[in-house]
Amino acid sequence: MKYCPECKCIHNDSAELCENCNKTLVAAEEASIVSVTSVKGSAVNIIEPVLKEKGIPCSFENTEGNVYNTYNLKVKSESVYRVLVPFEYYTEAFDVLLAMDIVSEDERQVDPADNIEKESGTYQEKFERANGVKHHTFTFIWVILFIVVACLAVWGIDFIAAVIKDYFINGGADATETTTTAIMNFIPFLH
Repeated sequence: MKYCPECKCIHNDSAELCENCNKTLVAAEEASIVSVTSVKGSAVNIIEPVLKEKGIPCSFENTEGNVYNTYNLKVKSESVYRVLVPFEYYTEAFDVLLAMDIVSEDERQVDPADNIEKESGTYQEKFERANGVKHHTFTFIWVILFIVVACLAVWGIDFIAAVIKDYFINGGADATETTTTAIMNFIPFLH
């Protein structure tokens, strides 16, 4: 199967251009995000929890380009939203929407007999395949960055406390000299 990277619609393998937006089609892979159908904003609150309960990752995109969020849904409840799911979940999502009477069988783009193969493996393996980065490396980098930021915050607070302490202990007239002394004492390599 092919899909349009612009409007996320699924097309047959024989098609070269999207019927909706005239973009070049690409081969659909398991992780490709595709559109199952379009619904009014008022139906999003009904569809989203059902799909998520069934373990189907989903998102909603306004056909005008606005990503679904609570504000847009309230303001534009009659706007049309695309129901987006990973290609590997298309058949399951379609079956759920069919059971909810939101779509009809003739709207189905992928034959259930095609058996779209789902990615197998743990979250970590899927992460590594999707990003090309080892999950442990990514986590390690974030831990190091957190430690550096925490150290800078602690040292900054100590520095400010030392300056304020020296300023208020000696007070007023010697304030500039005291501040300079506090800075020099706090940062020994400036001597």
